[in-house]
Amino acid sequence: MRLNVYLIRHGEKDSEGKSLSKRGIKQVKLLAKRLGKIKFNKIYSSDLDRCKQTTEIINKKIKLPVIYEPGLREVKGGVKEFPRKHKKEIKNIKKVYNRLIKEKGNILVSSSGIVNRILLSMFLKIDPSKANFIQNPTGVNLIDKNPEKKRFRILYINETSHLPDKLKVRQKE
Repeated sequence: MRLNVYLIRHGEKDSEGKSLSKRGIKQVKLLAKRLGKIKFNKIYSSDLDRCKQTTEIINKKIKLPVIYEPGLREVKGGVKEFPRKHKKEIKNIKKVYNRLIKEKGNILVSSSGIVNRILLSMFLKIDPSKANFIQNPTGVNLIDKNPEKKRFRILYINETSHLPDKLKVRQKE
């Protein structure tokens, strides 16, 4: 059986950075409509409020138990730029990666921008410091594993076609 990992970033956060903004909630509702058409086998989510909120809105359509994973918790920007200095954070993300690569079917993963970039670098087997992938609010990354070739490929990165232009937000990083 094939593995498809739908790696998403939470919706736009509010000014305090803990929860979703009103625009973020609208973004996630549109993402939920899009993802609700896919039959998922599992959902993993960061246990941070904005990721949990994102996952809960989406899960109204999907209706699966959620695995809240502390290893998907947002990390500081320096982790991506200087992974050798942040061994603990990289180790935590690597544990999640090692769980994900053993899954089968369609898996939804809800996390934050930097964690997603590090995970994408792990799927591609590149140094996280070279993972300069943009991760806009509710951006979808699709990674699949071909069971015959036993390797991953990224089908798309930061895809936001579910959002009208007025709800799109470009990351400043």
